[in-house]
Amino acid sequence: MEKEIKRHIDSFGPEVEMIIARAGRNFLFDNRDKENLAYDLKIAENEALSLRDNDDLCYDRLTTPLSYSLWYQGKRINAFISYFSELLYTSRNDGSIRIFDLGAGTGAVQCACSMVIQAMYDLNIEIPEVTVINIDTSPLMLSYHNKYVRPL
Repeated sequence: MEKEIKRHIDSFGPEVEMIIARAGRNFLFDNRDKENLAYDLKIAENEALSLRDNDDLCYDRLTTPLSYSLWYQGKRINAFISYFSELLYTSRNDGSIRIFDLGAGTGAVQCACSMVIQAMYDLNIEIPEVTVINIDTSPLMLSYHNKYVRPL
């Protein structure tokens, strides 16, 4: 059944890409008048690309959440799908699950959980009550998720 959940989640791909892109557009629209936005975006983009080399980046730059989300959010969501498919499916009769996402960033864990929950709902599989508590040292990352990704 977990494989069926994952197969169903595959159909969400285009919608997830659209959500990530729309979040980025909305962020840029809201911040278009910020001084040095283009410069900050260029630096943040270069830093985000360094993640592919297992380097890190500055999480306190205004545009870091945007760059992080556009370049890395999909990969992070995919990394969690299998884990949460198994966890939520095997816990479906246990009542509730509370997840503390330390280093939540732009909310990939919450996105992955939401996708699994939607797939279980679509497939008429009982769903446990799930609470995700996002914790991060960067208020900019959490704010981006809360304002731009989560509402979509």
